[in-house]
Amino acid sequence: MKDKNFNSKKNPRYEFFEGDDLRKSDGKWMQKSRVIDKSKDKYVEKVIDPETGEVVHLCKEPLSKHFGHGSAKFKTDENA
Repeated sequence: MKDKNFNSKKNPRYEFFEGDDLRKSDGKWMQKSRVIDKSKDKYVEKVIDPETGEVVHLCKEPLSKHFGHGSAKFKTDENA
């Protein structure tokens, strides 16, 4: 169902990423999958170390509760 309140080109309702991603903290490649579903208020992210198969990060929560992470971090006056 289309929501006329949202422009689909500027504000997609569903985003996903599946693939390798470089971890900035140590420069190691990780397997990452992420789903952002605005219509269902859903955020899921899973990061796996490909060498060990260990899940190093798992986040499942309502998208409305997902803030203070990555580019959504609160900025100090110095960074503004």
